[in-house]
Amino acid sequence: MVTGSLFSSNNAWTEFLELENPVAWERLGDLKQGRCNHGFEMLGGKPTIFAGEYGDVIQNSFEQYDEKTNEWTTVPNLALPKPKTKFAYVKI
Repeated sequence: MVTGSLFSSNNAWTEFLELENPVAWERLGDLKQGRCNHGFEMLGGKPTIFAGEYGDVIQNSFEQYDEKTNEWTTVPNLALPKPKTKFAYVKI
């Protein structure tokens, strides 16, 4: 069972997880722009975070993770036409 809660610390969102059967967790690089209620997709084979909220600001940018450098970078020339938040996905 996984349980968790989100809390804000110094304007950065952090997730705290407890596991019944703990496994090794590795902290990855921080996003360029903190956000919650964002979307996630594998884009070009890389984990990509998009949109979401940071405080009262709705985001429209995309950030992609590079496991070789352990960094998130803003995807150039890629943004939602209108900022969005609170995504849901259904695969049929």
